[in-house]
Amino acid sequence: MSLFANKTTALKVDHDSHRLGAALRSLKKDAANETARQSHNLRNTMGSMLHSAHLDGRGAQVAASTRRAGRMVSQSTRTHPVVTLALAVGVIALAGYLLTRRSQKADYESESDSVDAV
Repeated sequence: MSLFANKTTALKVDHDSHRLGAALRSLKKDAANETARQSHNLRNTMGSMLHSAHLDGRGAQVAASTRRAGRMVSQSTRTHPVVTLALAVGVIALAGYLLTRRSQKADYESESDSVDAV
């Protein structure tokens, strides 16, 4: 007798899987929003650092701004470890997708060339 022989159990598992999917989509959305916010803050900090470096030429001020930006990223990582993990997983998944996509495209082109030759 299987665990899923009972129709109620199968429906419950299906319902739970849908709830889990919804929770994962919500987590993905929250991670994307938080990452965008932190990226915006970091971009603003870096922009002001570059502006200061080009206009004033004061290395000490740029170094202080760089340290401040580094502390901000470090604090954000500690404050939002799930977001950081989600961002890292997303970057790895995107890199894997792009690397796989290129090799599949090359395989597709070589197959279409061999079909044209026939």
